[in-house]
Amino acid sequence: MLSFVWFLLVAIALASAVVDVVTYRIPNAFVVTLVVLFFAVALIHRSEVDWLSHLGALGLILGAGIFLYSFGQMGAGDVKLMSALALWAGVIPLVSLLFWISLCGLVGMAVILVLRRLPPVLQPDRAHLPKRDALRVLKRGEGIPYGIGIGPGAILASFSFPSWLWHE
Repeated sequence: MLSFVWFLLVAIALASAVVDVVTYRIPNAFVVTLVVLFFAVALIHRSEVDWLSHLGALGLILGAGIFLYSFGQMGAGDVKLMSALALWAGVIPLVSLLFWISLCGLVGMAVILVLRRLPPVLQPDRAHLPKRDALRVLKRGEGIPYGIGIGPGAILASFSFPSWLWHE
């Protein structure tokens, strides 16, 4: 049986994906909520927590993310969200997390690229829409918001996260 905590993780992951697609931003409030929620659950189950694993996964992803961000290969929000989710995963499930994020990101990117290739007659007129409009993601030349891979990927990977996270 999945816990209320799991449903909160899912809600935040999905909200992050949707907001990223619409605004090209991942709110810090989502990331902070994930981190605070993790520590709240971890403190309740402190005897079961492998702190080195969870903090190590956070450090690994944060370090790699900062490196990629410095070369313009990742957005700051993507780095923060992935780091917070790595904290939930720990080192061993980190492989699963990165696999599912990559796969979901590939599928999401392919869908967006296909939608961008639709004949102009099938696309809505975006000429007069504000830059932050939800349809901005369909404009050719715009970046791909990677929250579309991070959110769903984290949900799929959550089944390999430590079981103490989901205890009632």
